[in-house]
Amino acid sequence: MKIFTLNDPDVKKIRQSHPALKGRKLIASGQYSGVFESDDENAVLKLSIDEASYLFHTDELLRPESHHFTKVIRNFGRVGTFTTSKNVTRTKLTNPVELQVPVYLYEIERLHKIPQNTANSTLSRRISKDWRTQDQLSSCPDLRTRAKDIVRHLRDNAFYQHDNPSVINALDEIAQFMMDYDRAFVDLHGANMMQRADCTFVFSDPIGDDRIYSAHYTFKPVTTLTTLTYRDWE
Repeated sequence: MKIFTLNDPDVKKIRQSHPALKGRKLIASGQYSGVFESDDENAVLKLSIDEASYLFHTDELLRPESHHFTKVIRNFGRVGTFTTSKNVTRTKLTNPVELQVPVYLYEIERLHKIPQNTANSTLSRRISKDWRTQDQLSSCPDLRTRAKDIVRHLRDNAFYQHDNPSVINALDEIAQFMMDYDRAFVDLHGANMMQRADCTFVFSDPIGDDRIYSAHYTFKPVTTLTTLTYRDWE
């Protein structure tokens, strides 16, 4: 179940009223965002509640510099608010916390899916597998320290150290973002790795918002349901 529901009345108002989004066709959607067509055929518009990913891509102090990350063309900033989990059916075990979160809009370069049986598809599978393996082996409960530890282990591997040095440096920038921003988790899987038209490998969305994810996937009984603002969830 997607956390950010694009047919929600508040989201529909944003889509129908914002000049950049009005009349735009939805291309794809994920847990936290929707991707829409843009005036520029080489760009897309991203409407998102994922503050961690938004800052990862747009914040002047936090955003990484590697060419392996998505390029931002325009940043429209905060364009509205959204209440998470309000349409989720409550059970004895599932009682997500409702959060009022900002909705962000920004324009990014258009990326392409990685074709099968290519060097980039091999790289994508290897990164997903190696990161997951090291994550499972780690005994560190802190997500930030764990990310740094995983990168350190991978850097010792010749596949990254000698064959893909720019990729391991990009992974290190992801880990550094985790150290600088404590509301994120690393989200490395095949769907979040893409490529440019020139076949440059790109981590399209390697960071997820941990506060929203944790609030939504609350699997324990609660006696009352409280709607919090994003800043209250600290």
